[in-house]
Amino acid sequence: MKLNLSVEEVLTTTRSVRKRLDMDKPVDRSVIEHCIELAVQAPSGGNAQAWHWIIVEDRDLITAIAQKYQANFDKYTSKMEPLEPDDPRMHRSEENKASARYLADNMHRIPMLVLGCVEGRLNELPNAAQAPAWGSIIPALWSFNLALREYGLGTTWTTMHLMSFGEQIVAELLGIPFDSITQVALFPIAHTIGTDFSEALRQPISEFTHYNKW
Repeated sequence: MKLNLSVEEVLTTTRSVRKRLDMDKPVDRSVIEHCIELAVQAPSGGNAQAWHWIIVEDRDLITAIAQKYQANFDKYTSKMEPLEPDDPRMHRSEENKASARYLADNMHRIPMLVLGCVEGRLNELPNAAQAPAWGSIIPALWSFNLALREYGLGTTWTTMHLMSFGEQIVAELLGIPFDSITQVALFPIAHTIGTDFSEALRQPISEFTHYNKW
């Protein structure tokens, strides 16, 4: 279902969707393939196009990845320092944690996962070499998120599965050559429950925009 949103609507209403993912409605592979086709129009350093996309529909594989994701989520959240009750971020923080917990608890139900990867082991490179590599995959991955929004699909950018040797485990599950491919992000994808997403609350740009000098 194409929503025919304006460019500004897509840019301002593409949200991280967790609780409003329809876990029971199948996702059409051809729509995902089209969203990837749109996404790879993004810039690629040296036109290397060193990206790889893995669409995971197999229920056993989704369950196995979800188990690692949840184990890592539990480990990560157990070490988080709680905010003070009077901290102005407290309410939003609790909402975000509940939303993230919902996804971790229900990842195994998701209709589809898409894993974005890039060629090379980026952690082994100096920053000057890492920067163009990240810059050649992240624009495409975000364009993918924007394309999903236009087609009534939702996701959230996750990296939780990478912790605690998770990248190696998922590489083995999916046959990814770990020594030469870096996993960048995991996207749980489903139709959204409703399509009425609004703009996020953000600080005024005057708080963080600099002119000529810091």
